[in-house]
Amino acid sequence: MPRSREISVNGVRRLFVIFPAAVVVRARACGHSLQAAGPEDGALGETTRELVMGQQLSLEDLRRAWTARDPELPSLFIALVAAADSASAAPVREGALTFTAYLSELRGYNHRKRRSPQERARYRIDGMRALEAQRAEVPLPERLGAYELLEELWRAAQVTGAAYAREALLEIIAGVPLRWGPWRALKRIFKEAEARGDTEIVGALAARFDAAYAQRYGWGTSEVSKNTIGYLCRRAWRYLRRQAEGLGAAYADAAVEFLRFYPERVDLRGTWVYNHILFHETKRYARRNWKRIDRGASALKSRAYGELWRRSLRPLFTLLERANNEAVREYATSALKTDFRATLREVEGAWVVRLIAVGSASIDTFVIWLLGNVPRFEQGAFRELGLHDAVLRLLDSPANDARAYAAAYARTHARDLGLDRLIALANNSHGEVRGLVKDLLGDRDPRKDIGLDAWGRLLGSQYGHELAVDALRKHFGARELTPEWFLARFLDSRDKVIDFVSDLLPKIHPYKALGAAYFRLLDAPELGRKAARFALDGVTRYPVADYDADFWRHLLLRDATRGAMTQWIREERVKADALGPPFWRALAFRPTWEADPWVRALKAEHRWARDLSYDEGLGGFARELLGDVRKFTPDQLGFAWLMEMVQRAEPSYHDFAVEYMIKAFLPADFAPADEAQPAAAPAASAAKTVDLGGKTFLFTGKLATMTRDQATAKVTVAGGANAGSVTAKLDYLVIGDEGSPLYGAGRKGSKQVAAEKLVAKGAAIRIISETAFLQMLAGGEREFSADKVDDGCARLWAMATDPGPADAPLASFAQKYIRRHHPDICLALTDRPVDPGAEIPENSSRGHECAPSSPTRASPCASSPSTSASGSSRAGRRRSSSWSRSPKIQTPSCGASSAPPCSPTRAPRPSGCASIRRASAPTRCMPSASRCTPSPAASGWS
Repeated sequence: MPRSREISVNGVRRLFVIFPAAVVVRARACGHSLQAAGPEDGALGETTRELVMGQQLSLEDLRRAWTARDPELPSLFIALVAAADSASAAPVREGALTFTAYLSELRGYNHRKRRSPQERARYRIDGMRALEAQRAEVPLPERLGAYELLEELWRAAQVTGAAYAREALLEIIAGVPLRWGPWRALKRIFKEAEARGDTEIVGALAARFDAAYAQRYGWGTSEVSKNTIGYLCRRAWRYLRRQAEGLGAAYADAAVEFLRFYPERVDLRGTWVYNHILFHETKRYARRNWKRIDRGASALKSRAYGELWRRSLRPLFTLLERANNEAVREYATSALKTDFRATLREVEGAWVVRLIAVGSASIDTFVIWLLGNVPRFEQGAFRELGLHDAVLRLLDSPANDARAYAAAYARTHARDLGLDRLIALANNSHGEVRGLVKDLLGDRDPRKDIGLDAWGRLLGSQYGHELAVDALRKHFGARELTPEWFLARFLDSRDKVIDFVSDLLPKIHPYKALGAAYFRLLDAPELGRKAARFALDGVTRYPVADYDADFWRHLLLRDATRGAMTQWIREERVKADALGPPFWRALAFRPTWEADPWVRALKAEHRWARDLSYDEGLGGFARELLGDVRKFTPDQLGFAWLMEMVQRAEPSYHDFAVEYMIKAFLPADFAPADEAQPAAAPAASAAKTVDLGGKTFLFTGKLATMTRDQATAKVTVAGGANAGSVTAKLDYLVIGDEGSPLYGAGRKGSKQVAAEKLVAKGAAIRIISETAFLQMLAGGEREFSADKVDDGCARLWAMATDPGPADAPLASFAQKYIRRHHPDICLALTDRPVDPGAEIPENSSRGHECAPSSPTRASPCASSPSTSASGSSRAGRRRSSSWSRSPKIQTPSCGASSAPPCSPTRAPRPSGCASIRRASAPTRCMPSASRCTPSPAASGWS
């Protein structure tokens, strides 16, 4: 036997008999999971829930709901018919007859214009017969079989006492789409109800058809033609006309059964039956439609069979209580006041109470008329007549005159209105009602009789807000308006509430008393943008150290606070390193984000973060910060992490890592030995003080990370000196990383040209990049042995030349790195020298491939045990290429006009730095320079 169980579905609790399919049906239609509400029942299991949500509604489900007398059957039926037809699971043979193809043919031009009526009828009949055949190749959509269930309901509704079937049928008629499937049954039910004299069903169908007939648009895709709908509307009016002519006493009741079913939202101007009932005598109708009607004129003068409406007021009473359309109610009230004025003087108070319960503007206006015209309805007797509570309900009436009447009555006879009722009425849109509430509340003690909770409920309301604000400011202080009370208001979504508490909180509770911890409310999941702005302002009033790293991270991740937090980091009010390099790496790189344990813990602990996903905008911001060597050192990013990004194909990841590694890592960093990654500069939190020892600096080009004034100030603070021009005594010329648009086009800055000339004469000027300058300030000097440098070069060469696509991310990176660290190629490509100590060495430390180019020039590949990355000198560097001095390479003379193109004779591939020097820098003739320079294009890497 099935068990009786109370189930909550879509917020509505109903008692029904559980059948497995009925539960599934109900959940599918509502789109919600089911939860048992009975104390002995737990929630449905996950398997059942997945089954419910993963299947589609079927006719079999509806039949089981019909058997179980499920009250949701009408909504399920409508949902099945309204749903889009699902595609066939099996592949459909080309040319096979399908329902979609059948409909397309019926709507096509050839069928509508080139076939005779007999041919069109024959195609419709034969086509549907073929689709419905048992051996049909493609099954029909489920909705096309819905007519059988609808006909069953109709047969059951004809039995005396079958209330469930009849109500379900009427609900389906009112809301079901007029599509094939149910339409087949609706036509038959209409004709059979007409024959049986079932006026209620005929009226429901007539109103449904008439509302559809009044539609002005959308008929191009309808499955039922407007002509067919129009025919049934005309037939419905004929049914009513015959009622009036054959059984006049029943006409008004029959017309009520038609009028009461018209929905609120319908274009009455285009209706056929409705306009005949109320405007027939205007004679403004043609064969198929109505001409323009003056609706300002009273329907009482133009209604059909007006004398039959005047026989009794009972049909009009029924219409007032049961009609769905306001225009229909207005007609009923007008008819009652005009035709039955004298009779209404004897109306009972109980009937007035029933009318007020309808909640209609026209009815409430009619009630006020009754209360003023029926002699026994004296306001002083309303309590005895049972009208007192009903009249007070008019304070919420949709009719303004009814609210004004009720407010005037309450001033005299209902000054004892309950507090909850007054608080609700304080937000009434009618001025007289609000005035009444203000007066009644003013008679009570705002603290004892009303209380803080009641005033708090009015905060943020459309009309009661100002009343609550005045009361709270005047009558309550810090003892009642605690920080916790304000905190609850901050989680309100209404701007009025946030504005009020933001203004009042600092006046009652100073920021010093609140403390920094109070503004951790920014972690609340309900916090809106306006409240977040106030809380962010509060955060700025406390030292940054009062908040931990997780607090700052949350601000950056939340939509409401991200903009402010981003600005604070850019302005360095909050240091980027305070959030930690691992956090920034997670923001910068999606795979790191997805694998990060802190992110997983955040999603598990905070409701606002459950749906948090990787954000590309934040990723770009994180990469921007990580790329600034002032904020993060190379070891904080990590060699392995950057190499992982280098190997990605996405430009946002690959390009960032490539540019960073080219600027911040030396050839020796790529040495694979002992897996010890570069011991780069210490972390920012433990950065040491650097003393530049009076070295002189001069800046040229546009700096990427600071202004010129900021740069000179940094030199001064670190114990250096700023030079005014390029002289032989200058120690460092710093070229801005952003440079100039002329760089790379053969146009160097004048300061760089002057420095290079002095270097050529033997001056000890070092020309360095902005990045190298920042690393110098961070104390980032590193030392590597010559073997380490050579091993790094060998690994770079292997990455650049290993088998595989030439544009593979890793090979592309290695090639670009070599070009940018090769002294001659880099200078030819960018007009910038390589930073001292970062060059691809000219000679291998193993000694047999290259020889020093000059006895006065120190080679990074020399046999000295180590070389300093920041202090090696390039004094006296010449731009001639090193392979021209190698005994294994023959370099042609560039000056001879008959010389072949400059290309080296290939020798067996050496290892390490020598291999890069010899194979990465072929030469070409540069007549304008009268010398040979490396040709990046000839290497195939440009």
